[in-house]
Amino acid sequence: MLGTTARRRSARRPGKTDKLDASADAHLVRQEATTLPRVLPEDETALLDLLTTEREGAVGEASRLRNQIHALIMQIDSTYQAHMPALKSQAGLKALQIHQSPDPRPLQQERAAAVRRLANRLQLALQQADELEERIKRLAEAGFPP
Repeated sequence: MLGTTARRRSARRPGKTDKLDASADAHLVRQEATTLPRVLPEDETALLDLLTTEREGAVGEASRLRNQIHALIMQIDSTYQAHMPALKSQAGLKALQIHQSPDPRPLQQERAAAVRRLANRLQLALQQADELEERIKRLAEAGFPP
């Protein structure tokens, strides 16, 4: 069995070119086709890649949402961290979902409403990240036992 390098060397014009490489690769694949493993477009690794990419997106979205919430809530109450649970906690998320501004001005009321909307989106992103993490664990354990 000659590999692509050996075929390239035995060619009439030895050297490295894309055309020679492609020809040598194609010849090798034709010659060894029965012994090469089948490559399927959809296997466990492709599925895990899809799910982990989606989970990374959900986690990134949660981080961006927390940053937006922090920026808004700082404009409403710059001392919120002293009297509210941490934004990363369940208690903090619940507090954000019902947050009210003590300031009656329309802009502050809209900021508080925006915080509530962002908190709802944050809850969804976190829920999706958790669900994806569980699915990834189940698939990894089933397909890749230790």
